[in-house]
Amino acid sequence: KSVIKEKKKEAHGINEAKRCELRVSKDEHHKAAMDLGKVKLMLEKTKSKYETITSTNSKGNFESPEFKLILAAQRREELQEEGDKLDEIIMRKEKEIHKMKLTL
Repeated sequence: KSVIKEKKKEAHGINEAKRCELRVSKDEHHKAAMDLGKVKLMLEKTKSKYETITSTNSKGNFESPEFKLILAAQRREELQEEGDKLDEIIMRKEKEIHKMKLTL
């Protein structure tokens, strides 16, 4: 009987050790899955940043966000100059109209 009790204790000890190993293995698996999720998220963010930086225009030319800002500023300046020229023309025409009214 003592041999049986001893074998049961031994089996119970082995069983507990295997349960502990399983628990540790599950914890490691969970940690690895969490790390994988973090890495995937970081990869998606990096891909998104890369795609934004290397976006192309309709002609297929490389344009960085900084380049797009420069183009927009240049376009705004061109429009401002065009608007100033039109304002000058309008002012001249209004003066001409005023002079014509005075001559009548």
